[in-house]
Amino acid sequence: MTLGFLEVPGNVVQESRTNGVFSGITVGLAMGVGKLVARELVGVYELVTAPFPVPAGFEPVLQPEFTWDDFESEPGRAYGFSDSYLSEEAYELDRISGAVIERRAGALAVRFPDDMLFAVGSSQLSKPATVRLQEVARVLRKSPMAQVVVAGYTDSTGSPIYNQELSRKRAEAVRT
Repeated sequence: MTLGFLEVPGNVVQESRTNGVFSGITVGLAMGVGKLVARELVGVYELVTAPFPVPAGFEPVLQPEFTWDDFESEPGRAYGFSDSYLSEEAYELDRISGAVIERRAGALAVRFPDDMLFAVGSSQLSKPATVRLQEVARVLRKSPMAQVVVAGYTDSTGSPIYNQELSRKRAEAVRT
């Protein structure tokens, strides 16, 4: 509760790194204020219930999503992940044009905007996408023990069966 004020700058910084400065100022600010309010309400609830015994298996409702390390500029630590797992790779991947890098529960997620990889209804990679994915592969080859999961997505155009098959073909194209 005492560090709830960090929600606003933390979310602005995180959103700015992911989607740009304009999005950081607008979306990040709104998310930060929302999380600040939620964190303060949960904190008040936890203070009020503190005198009572903690139930077995209790886990906090909100876990801190960032630390002071988020505000450091050291390569790899800018992602708010204190572990060194794939930190250098994250730094290199972040330098690929159009790549959006995120940490998700200890995993490193690399994604590209949908229109950058495939034309609508196609599973054929665009030339720029092929070049970018070759860069991703080059970086990931430095970590042969890393596990890679490739997921393909489509829009809502077409039947669910068609979209499922297109998603599979897109994931296969990226994997290849």
